[in-house]
Order: sequence, then structure tokens, then C-alpha cells
Amino acid sequence: MRRFVWVILSISYLSGLLWSIDDPYLEMSLEELFNTNIVISASKRPEDLFEAPMDISVIRKEEIRNSGANSIPEALKLIPGIIVREQTPGNYDVQIRGFDTATTSLMVPTPNCSIILVMIDDRIVYDYFAGGTFWEMLGIDIEDVEKIEVVRGPASALYGPNAMTGVIHIITNTYREEGFHLFSKINANHVNSRDAYMRMDYRHFEKYEFTFSTNVSQQYRTDELYFSTVTDQYHEVDDLSTILLHSPEMSALDYYGISYKDQNLSLENNAINMSAKYHIDEKNYFKFDLGFQKSRSQKAYYNNFFTPLSQYKSKGIYQNFQMIYDNFYFQQNYNMGYYDNNFYWSKYAYVNYNLSVEYPLYLGKSIIRPGYHNRSSQYASRLFTDVLFDTSHDIPNQMETITSNSVSLLLDYPVNQKWRFVSGFRSEKYNIKNQLSNSFEAGITYRADKDKLFRIMISGAERSPFMIDAFSNKASLMFLDPVLTVTDSLVGVIFYGNKTLPFLRNYTFDCGVRSRLSEKSTFDANFFYTILDQFSDYRNNGYYIDTITYGTPVYIYPYFLSEVKSMKVDQTGFNYTLNYDFYTSLKFKTYGMLQFTNERIHANGYDYVDFLADSTPMLSAGYTFNIRAFSDLNIFAQHNFYSRQKFNFSSLKILSKTTIKAYHNINLNLIYEIDDKQSISLYLKNLEGKHREYPFTDQICFNAIMGYTFKF
Repeated sequence: MRRFVWVILSISYLSGLLWSIDDPYLEMSLEELFNTNIVISASKRPEDLFEAPMDISVIRKEEIRNSGANSIPEALKLIPGIIVREQTPGNYDVQIRGFDTATTSLMVPTPNCSIILVMIDDRIVYDYFAGGTFWEMLGIDIEDVEKIEVVRGPASALYGPNAMTGVIHIITNTYREEGFHLFSKINANHVNSRDAYMRMDYRHFEKYEFTFSTNVSQQYRTDELYFSTVTDQYHEVDDLSTILLHSPEMSALDYYGISYKDQNLSLENNAINMSAKYHIDEKNYFKFDLGFQKSRSQKAYYNNFFTPLSQYKSKGIYQNFQMIYDNFYFQQNYNMGYYDNNFYWSKYAYVNYNLSVEYPLYLGKSIIRPGYHNRSSQYASRLFTDVLFDTSHDIPNQMETITSNSVSLLLDYPVNQKWRFVSGFRSEKYNIKNQLSNSFEAGITYRADKDKLFRIMISGAERSPFMIDAFSNKASLMFLDPVLTVTDSLVGVIFYGNKTLPFLRNYTFDCGVRSRLSEKSTFDANFFYTILDQFSDYRNNGYYIDTITYGTPVYIYPYFLSEVKSMKVDQTGFNYTLNYDFYTSLKFKTYGMLQFTNERIHANGYDYVDFLADSTPMLSAGYTFNIRAFSDLNIFAQHNFYSRQKFNFSSLKILSKTTIKAYHNINLNLIYEIDDKQSISLYLKNLEGKHREYPFTDQICFNAIMGYTFKF
């Protein structure tokens, strides 16, 4: 122990000496220092984006507002390496770098960004039922956002499991000025969609902050059809069919309790958010947040065996408490509510609890950050109930719980002004499995001069267990099997979860360069190579016949969740961002990602490339122009491109395939400031016209949105 202490003290002393040499910030002009872009998500402390050790991008309130984006997923289109595809108006699929098909299963056939961690002011918003983030349940409005920081690549050593391909950190805004402030916004478009937002802030003597905001939104479909998993075509709701067993006296949808109300409604949101913050001094504070949200949506997520496009409704409430005092960091939050599908199988209630305690130790310029974390996820669902062949729709919910305790350690050691070493480790222990889940990262940055930085990062992450994977238990259906030739035979399907499976794992190598090409131009490029393994899926190895329960042969197919040991997925890619400010009134940005994903099957001692995973676009790219035409008029143009994508949809014995043609997103937003308190806007979205962005969902059409804002 004594030797360890002396080593740490010696390193601290030497790093202090080395830091006194060649400080690049001493060479910067006043304008360069003023334009320094501060981020916090790459190493859990404020730092210049230029020096961040990870592949990270940030978009700020001004750019978001100028773009006209009306939601957080839509704003993410401004960031490279993120694939954002609209399923129905206002409902988006969001991926970092891809891996869409690789992480899906029979029960949840469409992705829901289950390997991305989304946070709001360090508060994790993640659903542990089947993994992922429901964007309609965030509660906050785009006007609440100060900036969005996106870390590409595994960040589980920093933020815990499920940050496998990255982190989307949403940071809300706060008023710096004393007194009372009011901001309101209203938007409406030509298809009767509309949204409204109001926010009130009060700041008193640099000590107290109070915020209240509320938002409401309604968006409607421009498409009336639903994709059928049986016919492989689009139909009206009344024409949907299924291979499931049903009574000839009623429709199949009615037999399974599936109803489609308000078929034209795409998304409806209502939310209230409140925050109170007390500043002890410039560095220390207490903060308490409370919010409530209610939503209805129509999107592709869960399989109802008729169509991928289902209706959902939710209610939720969250509470969050944060404290920073004398470097001690404490955070505790609850998130509870229910999620309801129009298919009676997939309804559940939940209570999620998170606690984090960290205490950074400053040793000269070095930082050691130990931490302890606790999480409890409690879900109640009929999918966990031991029931066989019950079609009464009255199956009771059964409650199950997954808890985890973890420790983390981060080290940030700047050797001198040129070299910096960062590393992190986190280990999770779950109540359902004895095996530890470990995540790590280790990286080096080299600042060649004030205008150029090189970085290398090696990281690994594992995904947490999900409730449906661990506890699904004999929830069953029956259907007429079109394959079997036995007259009047029935087929039963039983799903069995597995608590002992290894966790999905990701290893990634990143290297990149950032460069200030001039005082007006910056360039950021990153190369990445990723391997995913330890997949699991529901597999069937045969059937057995039950002739007793119904008096007729029932061919029972049990599906067991098991590891797919033969499968690995690797991805190689490159992403970039180039910013160029021609003048203060004209700014240009271009960005993009090129990636290649392969799914490999190991069999008979050989590795076979099963197929190129084309569900992620090989090329995604875009550019923006921001023009301040006059002192009162701002024009923002955005153009995004996605290359061709191919999708497979598997639902029991049904396999559907489709291709999304290469398409463009072209948007134009005009903002006219009437005075310093009022402005009007015209947002022309999807100027390219009708096209489909996501398989088996709606065609997305042109949209013209008028907006008015008022602040006091």
C-alpha cells in the first residue's frame, strides 16, 4: 500500500512538471478560445471537444432550432454515424452504426435501439422488458434541450451495460439570467398535426432555479394501409389475416383481442416536467426533477402475428435527484408506469430504480474516479405467467425482478500536454446469474500541435439481461399449420426464457484524427472495427404431440432461448464531419458514414459469411447550410442520403422480405424574427416527396409546418 501511494504521488508530481511544457491553449487566439466546444460525455468531466478521447459529436440548441427539427430523433439526423428512419409520422427507428438484424429475435422482430444507452441529464431512460428506448416516452420536448452529445462506440465502462454501440446524452437547458422567463411555441401543418410547448423559468440571486414546462403533440398518418405478415402485401385493417387459430364466427383480430382505434393517429404526447436546483456555490448543487408523460403511438416494435405496425399507449412518471458536493457525486431516480400494446400478450407495468455514487480523486492533473451503482428493474407481465393454451385474454400478470450491483473505476492520466491516457472498468453482478458482466475501455490521445489530435481507443461492453429473455414462461398460442397435412391438426407454440445465457458482447477498435484546418474550418474523422458475439435466439428443435388437452392432435413446438455459438458479426467503417464557416452569416457542415457489416456462421471448422447485413445502409451522408440572409431572417437547408437497404421479417413460419430503395431527405426551414420576443417559422420537411424509410410501415410524405414562438 505504501509503495502504491508513493507511485501515485510520484506520477502526480511528474505529470505536473510535464504539464508546464508546451501548453497548446497558450498558442490559441482569443477567437479560438471563445469557440472552444465543451462536452462532458466522453470522460464524465467538462473538456474541449477537440481533446475528447472518444468518437463524439455534439449539436447545440441554436443548430437544432435553426434546423426546424420538432423531435429529438429528428435532430439526431444532424450527427454522423446515426441512422434515423421514420416509421410513421413522428415515430423513428434510431441506430448508432447499425447492427439492426443482428440483435433481434423471434419475440421482438424489429429493433428498438436495444444496444444504445439514452440519458437525460445523466438519468438513464431505458426499457428492460425487451431492451431499448421508447422515444415517445421521454417526456421532454425538443425546446427543453440545450445540447445533445453522442458517443459512438462502447461506453459501458462509463455508463453501464447497454451502451454497447454508444450513448445519446440529452442535456436540458437552464436560464443564466436573473428573474422570471417565459417561452411558448405552437406548430401546425397541413395534415392537421400540431404541437404546443410552454416553459417558465425563475432564477433568484444565483442560488435558486425553478423550471416548469409542458408539451402536447398530435401527429397523423398519411398512409392508411397495414402490411400483412401472411400475404406479404399491404391491406386495410379489416383485411388482415393470420395463421393463428380463431373462431369462424368472428374476425381473427377480434378473436385475439386486437383492436385498431384511431387508425389515422400516428403519435400523441402529453407531458409535464418540473425542476428545482439549489446552488451551494459555483461547483456544488442539489437538483430535483419530477415529470409525468402520457402517449399513444402507432409504430413497428412488437410482433402481434398479423402486422408489424401496432398501436401502443403508455403512462409514466419519473423522479430524479442529483447532488454534487465537494467532488462527491450522488444520483438516484425512479421511473415507473405501464406500456400497453393493442395485442393482449404484450402489456406490462414496470418500476425501475437507479442509484450511482462516485467520488473523483484529483492527483495533480490525473483523475481517478471510483463508483458504486445499483439498479432494480421490476416488471409485471402475463408473458411471465405459467399458462398453457389460454385464449381468454384474462391471464394474470406475474411480477419478476432483476437487480444489479456494480463497481466502476475510471483513470484519466495526462502524461503531458501532448500525451493522455484514459481507461475504465466496470463489473456488474445480477441476481439471476452468478457470472459477472465486465466492460472496459483503454485509449491514448496524442496532440501533435494546437490544430491536430490523434486518438486510439479499445473498448468492450456487454448487454444486460432482459425481462422477456429471462422470464418468458409457457405463454402460448395455437394456429393452423399450413405445412402439416394432418386434417384438423393444431399447432401450439411455447416460449421458454433462459436466465443462464451469456450476455451479448461487443469489442471495438476506434482510431481517429481531429484537425483545425483553419480558424474557420474543422475536420473530424474516425475509423472503427467491431465484433459482436454471444448471440441468443429462440430455437426450436422439434415438436411433440398432445392428444389429451383438446381431444385432437396438437403439435406442440417449444422454443427455447439459447446461445447461437456459431454466429459472429463484424463491422468495419468510417465516419467524418467537416465544418466550414464561410462568414459569420454562412455556415456549412457535411458529415457521413460508410460501413460494411458481415454476419458469419462457424460450421464444420470453417467460417462462412452468411450474408451481407444490408438492413443498415452502407452509406449515410448529409450536409447543411445555415444562412443568416438578413438580420431578421435565418435559412437552414439540410440534405441527407441513405443507400439501399434490405430487410427480412421472421414471424414463426412466415418470412417476409423487402427492399428500401436509396432515398434522400431534403428539408428547408425559414425563421423570421419579428422582434426580440417573437418569431415565425416555415418548415418544409421531406421536399423529395413520398417514400418509405423503414420496412413494413408507412410511406413518409411532404410536410409543411408553420410555427410561432414567443418569449418574455
